[in-house]
Amino acid sequence: MTVVRVGERPLTVDDRPAWCDVVGIGLFRIRPNSRFDRHFHDSPEYWLIYEGKAKVAVGDQTYYVQAGDVVCTPSGTEHDIVEIYEEMEGFYFEDPVPESGRIGRLHRDDTAAQGHPIPLVPSPTDFPSATRRGVIVS
Repeated sequence: MTVVRVGERPLTVDDRPAWCDVVGIGLFRIRPNSRFDRHFHDSPEYWLIYEGKAKVAVGDQTYYVQAGDVVCTPSGTEHDIVEIYEEMEGFYFEDPVPESGRIGRLHRDDTAAQGHPIPLVPSPTDFPSATRRGVIVS
């Protein structure tokens, strides 16, 4: 398999090409009151935001994101979607897991695993203009 149709289903370790060591690739859409969970991975994860606006958390920091931004999350760092200002859509990519690593979404406790609703709120007055977009690296 050379083409992954992530619009149909995400790529997982169970259906990736034999030569591929990527853990996961897929799409996500966050609508008002969607549920999301603060989680981490044993490998880096990247989100390319291609539609919408939101506030995300990476570790102890929060960031405003919008179409064109890439959120880069290091291995072991919790990340979350805090709130949205418009429906958000994106693409995620999870790097290979080290030999001793675990695959999938990992949680520090049961409360984080249950997730939370993501509210749709008015865009803050300090939300950056599109000219200030960039890559978020934590």
